Amino acid sequence: MSARPISPQPRRGRRTLWGLFLVVGYAGFLAASAPASVGAWLVAKASAGHMLLSGTAGSLWDGAAREAVVRLGQRQEYPLGGMRWQVRWRNLWKGRLAIPVEIAGADDNARAIMALAFGGVRVTHLAAAFDGGPLMRLLPLLAPAGLKARVRVHSDALTFSRSGGPKGRADLILSGVTTSLGPVPKLGTYAVHIVFARAGARFRVATVQGPLALSGAGTWSKPLGVHFEGLARPQGPRAAALDFFASRMGRRQPNGSYRVLWPQGLVAALP
Repeated sequence: MSARPISPQPRRGRRTLWGLFLVVGYAGFLAASAPASVGAWLVAKASAGHMLLSGTAGSLWDGAAREAVVRLGQRQEYPLGGMRWQVRWRNLWKGRLAIPVEIAGADDNARAIMALAFGGVRVTHLAAAFDGGPLMRLLPLLAPAGLKARVRVHSDALTFSRSGGPKGRADLILSGVTTSLGPVPKLGTYAVHIVFARAGARFRVATVQGPLALSGAGTWSKPLGVHFEGLARPQGPRAAALDFFASRMGRRQPNGSYRVLWPQGLVAALP
């Protein structure tokens, strides 16, 4: 008795293929017609509720939000301004989407390109400028000094993975730094270089110009907070008047500088 040959079933295969095309096409249609509010939901989900978008308009792929807000903690929100985004499709075949993002507010502006991939988010060409006063008031370490500054941020690449914290480098310039603590309100301009790695960060601070020379290095992590060690030295014709502020930052050294140790420094030294 001879074996019966197995005959191909082209019709069933074609039906399966057409069904797959219909499912993919329908999913593509739903995604293409998704409103910008879906983007707001995705941003809130991806940031664990730390960034919120309201007043959305347009689509998921070409949309805008009337206001973008960064939430740092309970009742601690930092409004950024309006946001606009537009998806670029040309790198989709590589498994990622490029999304240019722009933020514009009364005192804040920023632009960057976000590349979404399966492993996380990569932010490139980041350039931002904003009023740092409200942010400094939210930080317990700096709040007692009543600091204000204009902050500029630049980064060529930052990567935010789902498995860990951010990685990459960023440079900050704090210009026009002022304080309400002491008789000399204007402190100068400072540069901060930050390296993110392993759910934490290392940073260096240096004076660009101004009557208070400050230099040092520190670390940050979520469980341990900020640790910083450096030197502050009043200089120029108002150096003696700056001693009041510098003495609140750390212990005076024999050479006239002040050793700064945070978090033992500013907050602990205040009366």
